[in-house]
Amino acid sequence: MSSENMRTCFQIVNAYLYLSATDFLQNYAESLCRAFCALLKDITDEGQVQVLKVVEIALKVSPILGAHMFQPLLPAVFRGIVDGERYPVVMSTYLGIMGRVLLQNSNFFSSLLTQMALDRSQKMDELFGSVIEMWVDRMDNITQPERRKLSSLALLSLLPSDNSVIQDKFCGIINISVEALHDVMTEDSETGTFKDCMLMTNFEEPKLSDDEEPPTEQDKRKKLKYHMCLDDQRRLKQNEKKTQKRNGLMEEIKAKQKRMEEDIRVLVKSADHDAEKAESQGKLSFISKSDGLRRAAKGKERHLETLERQLTDKLK
Repeated sequence: MSSENMRTCFQIVNAYLYLSATDFLQNYAESLCRAFCALLKDITDEGQVQVLKVVEIALKVSPILGAHMFQPLLPAVFRGIVDGERYPVVMSTYLGIMGRVLLQNSNFFSSLLTQMALDRSQKMDELFGSVIEMWVDRMDNITQPERRKLSSLALLSLLPSDNSVIQDKFCGIINISVEALHDVMTEDSETGTFKDCMLMTNFEEPKLSDDEEPPTEQDKRKKLKYHMCLDDQRRLKQNEKKTQKRNGLMEEIKAKQKRMEEDIRVLVKSADHDAEKAESQGKLSFISKSDGLRRAAKGKERHLETLERQLTDKLK
């Protein structure tokens, strides 16, 4: 199946999740989960994002049922966070999924943490500390404000606990939460106060916005190719302008050169004519006039040589 067809399938699944999450998950989530588990073994990073996006939407519309139905996929997400997934978009999606589980289904998160600690033969507190540390450290991988806010809220939900691991990470959690707060707060032009741009009050009209997908590598390549094409066109236009200007200068120099050659020819002819008159009539005035014309012709010749050098330089 091509990537475009696969993307269309994911969009259809996402639409069903939004329209009737409970019915869809109860009837098809188990089959979907098996298919996703098989897909994730041999799929690109962009494909992983598409698969995980379905899981994230399921958790968004049905936190309890979604976590239960896609439970087999969540250990891989957990491992990706602990191991520090290198691909930022995938890591961002991992953190988005885990943030929803932690914030909306804390009991499930606790059981998942216990399971992962047993699988990795680690103490639960040690593993939990690694998760929080990696979460705080890789927060910059999350570019969407809604996901940054989600992660901040998820980590802030841990602070009431007296767990020493959480208390040790207090500064880091507060730091990223303040950053997320700056990301989502905007100034109200009417009141001059700041408000959460992602919070809809009772007095506001609902604003529908497309659920932005993180840019895939293919999207980045298309964008890069588009900008490269624009640069090529820009350079082509600049070269055309330079060529036109150069051709115009060359034509101007050639025209001057032609006029100069004609002037020299006329001067030399006139000088020869006056020299003949001086010889035939014996008048010195004609000799002086002839010499003056020849000097003028010599000056024109020097000017002509300059024009020829300019023309040669332009042709290089």
